[in-house]
Amino acid sequence: MSTESNNPDSSSGRSKIIMLGSVLWILALGALFFVWKNSNMPEKDTEQGDIIVLQDDDDDDDEDEDEDDNNGKPRTIVVKMFPFELMDFKLTERSGKEITKKDLLGKPWAVSFIFINCAGPCYQITSQMAKLQKKLKDDDIRLVTITVDPENDTPERLQKYADTFQADPKKWLFLTGDQDKVYELINLGFKQSVLEDTSDTRQKGFEIAHSSNIMLVNAEGIVLGKYNGQIDSEMVKLRKTIKKEADSLKEPDKQKEASQVKEEPKNKEQPDNS
Repeated sequence: MSTESNNPDSSSGRSKIIMLGSVLWILALGALFFVWKNSNMPEKDTEQGDIIVLQDDDDDDDEDEDEDDNNGKPRTIVVKMFPFELMDFKLTERSGKEITKKDLLGKPWAVSFIFINCAGPCYQITSQMAKLQKKLKDDDIRLVTITVDPENDTPERLQKYADTFQADPKKWLFLTGDQDKVYELINLGFKQSVLEDTSDTRQKGFEIAHSSNIMLVNAEGIVLGKYNGQIDSEMVKLRKTIKKEADSLKEPDKQKEASQVKEEPKNKEQPDNS
């Protein structure tokens, strides 16, 4: 006769194993249900930069329950972030020349945000811009770097910084200006984040928190998308997209259209006062 059946410790051990097995089965079934429920949610085609919002049907009091065609599941709403028109601006290039949005129309351009004393990702982002310059040297595009620390990043300092990356002054611009105007352009114009830490505990090289995205603007001044400057695969996408934009302008009709956007009509019709 086995002594195991009379051993209270053995019975307790079997009970624990049974309980643990039951818990694992419940967790597994719960996971399967979660996967099944989400797989039955409606699919939406999204594009770069889209924001996905799930809206519970219970939040819509005006909708008749009898007309619910989504079987009680959350509705998927796609909020389009791109494209949008960039606001006008006036900044100073490292050469001392004033640059406006109008000066950049006619060619697609990529825009990054950095500051020279940055101890974060700024060097990596500028290096990515340098790679774009090298790989797209035969393409008619522009690169624009905007400092988020205008007080320290003077045109002279930006000139030296640009030289370390062998930036072509005809192709790659470095812009500075009044800090309020720069921040307004980044926050409201490009819809990206920038914020200076003015507290007593701010750390050297991290005084300014800002977006690491590189923005793509087409020849008409429309912001088409954002690409994370710290991710190589994102930079590959940006390079292909901006090249495609540049190639499309080689078509006669497209080139003419871009030129018309950049140039204002010389002869404006005078109002008829008769």
